[in-house]
Amino acid sequence: MRPAIKYASMLVITPLLMQLSGCSRKTLSIFFDGVPQEEATAIHPADSMNYAYEVAPVQNTGDPARGRTYYHAPYLERECNSCHDEHAMGTLTAEQPGLCYQCHEDFASKFAVLHVPVEMGMCTECHHPHQSMSKYLLKNEGQSLCLSCHDASEVLSRDQHDGIGETSCTDCHNPHGGSDDNLLN
Repeated sequence: MRPAIKYASMLVITPLLMQLSGCSRKTLSIFFDGVPQEEATAIHPADSMNYAYEVAPVQNTGDPARGRTYYHAPYLERECNSCHDEHAMGTLTAEQPGLCYQCHEDFASKFAVLHVPVEMGMCTECHHPHQSMSKYLLKNEGQSLCLSCHDASEVLSRDQHDGIGETSCTDCHNPHGGSDDNLLN
């Protein structure tokens, strides 16, 4: 294969492999020759995002072509071993939520009633562990996050939700827990 064609095909294949595998260009270059390395991305401290709770910051970089990308700090800093076993690729050092609570607040000690995924320790049901196009590393934004599990017709038919339009569920409900079953803010 001619070098120009090989390089061009890697420019197309590399982002796909990165997305499917969750690997960085640096990691992919271990397995494949010719993976183009991107220039270092500047991280702007003013763009740091903190959760409403005291947890590690999520950082973002502004890529106008793709929108904003938010990164989990250990992933961004290539501290893979803070979550992954260095001797068993892809294996976590602990189970959720214990792994997450090594850095993030244990919501069980904060709320009387926990949202079921939080209670079951399923952090990655709502959050991406590495990076996301949404703040707080969420898998979806607005109502689509909650309605991926909760039945839309049942939830939106309640009188309290009459006329809410596209209002985000988290404008009224805490996604981690609360003082009663409604998890109101």
